[in-house]
Amino acid sequence: MISVRVQSAEEWRQLRSRAEAVFDLSRRLPFVVSRLQTPGAPFFDGDVVFSDIGWGLASSLAVVHRDPIVNVLVVDPDSAAFISTIGEYGGFSCPSSGTVDCYLAGLFGEASRGGAGQIGYAAETVAVFGTSGWGIWVERNVAGLVVSTNPSALTAWELENGPFLDADDAIDGFLGVNLGGLARDSEFASTLRRNYGVFRDERQEGT
Repeated sequence: MISVRVQSAEEWRQLRSRAEAVFDLSRRLPFVVSRLQTPGAPFFDGDVVFSDIGWGLASSLAVVHRDPIVNVLVVDPDSAAFISTIGEYGGFSCPSSGTVDCYLAGLFGEASRGGAGQIGYAAETVAVFGTSGWGIWVERNVAGLVVSTNPSALTAWELENGPFLDADDAIDGFLGVNLGGLARDSEFASTLRRNYGVFRDERQEGT
């Protein structure tokens, strides 16, 4: 099976519209980026999504939600960056029953075309999602975030695909490394804790 790359403005509009049902594409961490619920420990080192490991995460999450398709949308940089370099929009889809080759082809294109401008190299913020109520949000060199319409259904999936961390453990762990020694009392950390902590105030989410 091959990846379906987004090649027209209408396909791009449709993909973004589907992504908007899962994520607020205008927001970035530490603010609330999802329109769905987050599990108790939603965070992971999201850079793995730009590798074959990402397919294992996305395809298995799609299976949990009985979703036949995995969609990938580049949020940053915008579509113009990809059109100018590879002549396509920054997005693709793969059947969830497909192989990792489909996913890697979507990220890195055909070897004969070289790596310039390919999603796997150039993307900074990515939404991986399905239409059955799940998604993975990734900001390169920051964090990855998992969301679902039914977070309680992810317990076994998280154990098999983790580790996944809560906000405090992520701040003490990979986030501190990725952001250059992020202090626990920094503005980023306090906002992340407020929006994603175990006892977060739902009325304040998105602030």
